[in-house]
Amino acid sequence: MNEKAHQPAYQAAIETAQAELREIAETLNRLRSRQETIFAAAEALRLVVGSPEVASADSRRPAAKPVYTMGNPNPQATKMAEVERVAATA
Repeated sequence: MNEKAHQPAYQAAIETAQAELREIAETLNRLRSRQETIFAAAEALRLVVGSPEVASADSRRPAAKPVYTMGNPNPQATKMAEVERVAATA
């Protein structure tokens, strides 16, 4: 009974957390795209300058990390897990 009384607050917290996660994912995608552009420009400049580091340019590139997706086929089953995951990373 007590959980039903607090359900609107829980729902609002979940929606706020999901919106923030979407914003973070969008920012991360923009930064990754920018990083790729900068790596490509740096590699092109190395070719023009004749730097011996051209062969090792890709070895310094950090490994890509997966991006969180907001798809949720069963929202009721994962709401609490999502709130706990967000709280754990905060």
